[in-house]
Amino acid sequence: MVFGAAVLATAFTLGPSVAVEVVADGPHGPEATALRGWLVQRLIEEGYTIAPADQADRVLTLEADADAVSVGSGSEAFSIDLGPAAVMRLEALHRARLLLEHAQPTRTPASEVLGFRSTTEAPEGAAGELESALLQAGYVLTPRPRPDDVVLCVVHAQTRIGASVTTGADVCPDPAVYVRYSQLREPGGADAIVALIEGLPDATDDAAPGPAVVRAPEPVEVASEEPEAERFISRDSQFRLGVDAGVVSRGSLDGYARAHMRLGRFQGPGGQFHLGFIPSRSGPVRALDTTMAVGPDFRFGRRRFGAGVGLVVGALVHAYADESVRGGSASWYVGLPASVSFGRARERLRAHLFTEAFLTGGRLEHIRDNAPSWARSAWGIRVGLGLTWGWNIS
Repeated sequence: MVFGAAVLATAFTLGPSVAVEVVADGPHGPEATALRGWLVQRLIEEGYTIAPADQADRVLTLEADADAVSVGSGSEAFSIDLGPAAVMRLEALHRARLLLEHAQPTRTPASEVLGFRSTTEAPEGAAGELESALLQAGYVLTPRPRPDDVVLCVVHAQTRIGASVTTGADVCPDPAVYVRYSQLREPGGADAIVALIEGLPDATDDAAPGPAVVRAPEPVEVASEEPEAERFISRDSQFRLGVDAGVVSRGSLDGYARAHMRLGRFQGPGGQFHLGFIPSRSGPVRALDTTMAVGPDFRFGRRRFGAGVGLVVGALVHAYADESVRGGSASWYVGLPASVSFGRARERLRAHLFTEAFLTGGRLEHIRDNAPSWARSAWGIRVGLGLTWGWNIS
């Protein structure tokens, strides 16, 4: 968990201010809404102030139809072709910069201003939820807090955020209130945070004018319908495709290549299927062992770093050829795969280190001149590196 900060001020002279609105009634409305949250967050990082539409100097509109999503301001608009989310995000940010290139501040927003400063990204799928909720609550967001302003400190977790209030010069205290990202999407979802900013719950510093500093001795958990067991398990599900390559030891060392796919929770249970190839050669014997296996697994960890374990069962098909004979056989296969993966919080692409201990139906051996010319054990272990690409389906 990493700290970000938001600062409460009573006057605002930094500009220009920008609003980001969504006009989408068609099938691509969810893409436009998700894009808005990400764009709001990035524009704040780029130095723009985000305000409600009736107080902003410029209004960006994300409009979705049956074929594309467009971003526009006034009479200007740019089309963003539908495709991978990462590509759409980059194009939307580029087009937004073009539209805001000549924006100038023209007036002071009338509502309260929250200076917003973020050092890390929220978990994938949660970007912009807090910012959107605060905008709906009537705040203007700026990335340039002042040293003497009141500060709202935000801690990002996997499924929720924690918030606390302090002053600009003080170290952020432990969270006094927790709110789930799913709640921030609902009307009034930021009420607990707004109350914290305004110093309503158990304010301890009441001598100075303005918003009081809130220091709650014990964190207050906002009510949620999620069961306790789901607290540290992401509700996001993913479909992932991957490849890896490395070495396998079965008494002798061979190379291998593997293609695999997984369907299940990003953090939690799922299922996987893999198709692997182990080519080898010893003397005149050339062999290709093909493994096909399927089974359950469980993934745990965080967005940037994760790990998974599983159990797969299937078949090993052994094909061979020497100077005069070709043939093959098949046997059962049981494996215990495990992996650790690395990736950025928002990226679909992840790198992983893979290992699997496995057992097959029996030892494989080819005899020539009354002596083994090719032999592999019934058990083995493989280790490799690879990449996976995933799609959220929740």
